[in-house]
Amino acid sequence: MTFAELFTEQTVLHDLKATTSDECFQEILNALVDSNRLAKKEVPRALEALRRREKLGSTGIGNGVAIPHVKLEGLQEMAVGLGIHRGGLDFRAIDGERVRIVFLVVRSAEDAGEHLRLLQWISRLGRNDDFRRFVAAAKSPAEMIGLLKELGSA
Repeated sequence: MTFAELFTEQTVLHDLKATTSDECFQEILNALVDSNRLAKKEVPRALEALRRREKLGSTGIGNGVAIPHVKLEGLQEMAVGLGIHRGGLDFRAIDGERVRIVFLVVRSAEDAGEHLRLLQWISRLGRNDDFRRFVAAAKSPAEMIGLLKELGSA
């Protein structure tokens, strides 16, 4: 399985409505629940862990990209989502820019190696000018997934 295959049309949101990073977390977590990638009972724990992680330091890595990521004890499978926010959100990013592309990762405490490889892959995408430009302009989740597959393997 490739990392791009972790994303589905239900876990890729091409027009986030959130007005804060916290609302963004909730919106993507809800999509993960709706797609059966995350149990509804895990949402409060995941949301609290994301808030704690963000207090440690912004997950806004620059260039309009954020990668909020947390581990949850007892979680069976990794859950990932991707959201695009047209106006951008304040994530207190390292470069001071608003975040338009959000990759959210919730993983079990046991799969640290795979998690690190996933974060490296996402970070590489986040630094790719073409990916950022094209994914922000995508008109549908299917287009966004196509970009993950095409540019994520390059």
